[in-house]
Amino acid sequence: MTRLLATLGLLSILVLGCGKKLPEPPADRVADAADGDEPRPKPRPKRVEDPDAPFPSADPPAPKKKATSTWGDGAAVALKHDSRITFGPPGCPVFVVDQDVFDAKTLKVIRMLPDEYERHARRALSPDGKLFAVTQKGRNEEDTPTHIYTTDTGKKVTIPPAAKGAYADYVAFYGNTHLLLGGRHGRTVGVYGVATGKLDGELKTPEQQVRENTVRFSPDGKVFATITNSKVVIGDVRTGQQLKVITPPGNDDPEVVAFSADGSEIAGLFEDLNGSKVVIWDSAGKAVAEFPVPVRSSIALDHVLEWLPDGSGLLVGEHLIDRAARRPVLSVRVPWAVYITPHLLDQNRVVGCFEKGSEQLEVIPVPWPKLRAALKAIDQKADAYLAPGRPVRLDFVLQGLRGDATETRTLLGQALTKRLARDGIPVAAQASTVLRLNLSEQAGETLPIFEKQSPFDRQGRDTGRKATGAKGAAALELWAQGENAPLWRRHLTSASGTSFSQEINDATLRKSMIEDLGNQIDRIEIPYFLPKDKGTVALPTVID
Repeated sequence: MTRLLATLGLLSILVLGCGKKLPEPPADRVADAADGDEPRPKPRPKRVEDPDAPFPSADPPAPKKKATSTWGDGAAVALKHDSRITFGPPGCPVFVVDQDVFDAKTLKVIRMLPDEYERHARRALSPDGKLFAVTQKGRNEEDTPTHIYTTDTGKKVTIPPAAKGAYADYVAFYGNTHLLLGGRHGRTVGVYGVATGKLDGELKTPEQQVRENTVRFSPDGKVFATITNSKVVIGDVRTGQQLKVITPPGNDDPEVVAFSADGSEIAGLFEDLNGSKVVIWDSAGKAVAEFPVPVRSSIALDHVLEWLPDGSGLLVGEHLIDRAARRPVLSVRVPWAVYITPHLLDQNRVVGCFEKGSEQLEVIPVPWPKLRAALKAIDQKADAYLAPGRPVRLDFVLQGLRGDATETRTLLGQALTKRLARDGIPVAAQASTVLRLNLSEQAGETLPIFEKQSPFDRQGRDTGRKATGAKGAAALELWAQGENAPLWRRHLTSASGTSFSQEINDATLRKSMIEDLGNQIDRIEIPYFLPKDKGTVALPTVID
């Protein structure tokens, strides 16, 4: 066949070589967004030293607007390569690293717990930081007891395994007096008294099984929220009865939900191929805010959704979002495969691992005065190279194109326009600030085309045809009138796809490379505010 059987759903690939009532619950490393940024999903190409070479260097020269911030005090905690870190909710006074209990303010060890525990054990800290729970076995293991330690004395209470065949995949504290245990064996969460280790009650969730992070409680412990069948169900803790059912926009599945610190609002994080967004509902289940958020840059990160203690914003992935502005004001650069997610220690500090290969937990203060001053400058329409509502002009420098230049400009222009619109930045032909895309294209490998006869056909049938792939290297830059260096720069690399449900030839492979570049543009974090005043920070400010 000369055409792949897309209508039959066959996939062709370009082979590269081939219960009871419950009891009452009781920065000096900060750089602004004018700094350059490096791609994450793909390894860097080899450095090209020749300035006239068709592929630009993967390492850009330092931008002119170099940050001179002095935030942060270098506070850090040394880690082992496989350290297990347990945080409580934002504001919890302690955190646990392996067996060491750290004071969250001083970052000093205040207690060493008496027992080691399995690397993949499920763990939790109570809101007041006085209790630490850990399962004896890892996830998806039956018949595991759970141990509760007091963090000030190390005293242990053991909760015996639940019924035969039960799991303890979900471990969380209900207030400071009870522990919740559930798992994929069913929909029931057991509620155990901390002091006695005995079952005091049961909570039945709407979902058919209890999974990690599927149940969240309001701060007063009166209601819980769980995600089931693309809906957020709010239930009464005392009775287990459903109080309300929230249907998210578009019937999308939220990845995780979180109550605000005062319990008056609940936020849901949504992620799909079209991007990420946060929806906030009030106590009546009415949506009061919806806004896009940057996608996660690290594949290893769990879904992070945490409210600031005063309710003024949320930490979403690596991005601190201002609740009123509905924009990211601070972003932390997280290595591509890091296993430690960023966390709000409290209102004013973010903790995490921010350097590739680093074996230390860093604590960086949030520069609220500077961030709020920048937000105020936006509201007052302060003089800026780039700001919401102020247009930019698109410019393209294309080298070595192997396809139609007009089509290439159209596809990439649409991607850039869509991305800028998310920050409220229009595109206009006469704007003084220019977003320039330098693209160099080269031919990729010429490879045989194999056609799969079914999803289970690993090798496929050799069609006897060949096609040549494409690869591109792009530098995305912001230029301002009168400046002799870019204000901001980001490098991207793209390559043609290897999976198709359409005819494969040189042209379709080349177009897939351009589309891949467009998808990357849609996901990158471009600054939305670059002030001319050197005393005002860019937004989002970047910890890098």
